[in-house]
Amino acid sequence: SGAVATCAYAGLMTDTGRFQFQNADARAFAAAAEMVAAGADPATIARDFYQNRRLASVLLEGIAIDHLQMLADGRAALSWITRADRDACGAVKADAEPLVDVLRSLTGVRVACMLREQEGEVRGSFRAKDDTDVAAVARSFGGGGHVAAAGFTLSCTLDEARRLVDEALAATFASDEEGACRA
Repeated sequence: SGAVATCAYAGLMTDTGRFQFQNADARAFAAAAEMVAAGADPATIARDFYQNRRLASVLLEGIAIDHLQMLADGRAALSWITRADRDACGAVKADAEPLVDVLRSLTGVRVACMLREQEGEVRGSFRAKDDTDVAAVARSFGGGGHVAAAGFTLSCTLDEARRLVDEALAATFASDEEGACRA
């Protein structure tokens, strides 16, 4: 039915990052074509998901850009949102979801990390633009996920979390360079 095709297409569209991620292969496009033939409307689904942000989310984006730090010689981008930032914007958790993708969109950035201060902990999201294994970095913090998208939770201050992420990304890219030197 059209409703099932719509739901399936929405999942495929978001899982492939609007058909921009590494998993946007021929199989994904073939599946999308089948879903459209079965009644999914790509323009409407894209509008509902990507052109439907709350003002609080856009305000948080401005704060995240103000906090932006470039790490590892520009190969990584880090930003954060405090509880006070969220409260000042009247934001909810979902309002912060698109922020890591804003960081990842920067030229030269291979890995983006967005930190969100919670009650007594800091939650982090990693996204990779290439084959950098961010799940491995997240696992070093007790988290997990996929090679290109992963998350973690730290029981520390936001400043400490920023320091830990900076060190982990520096080590990730240093080992990358060492591997290239040995090749």
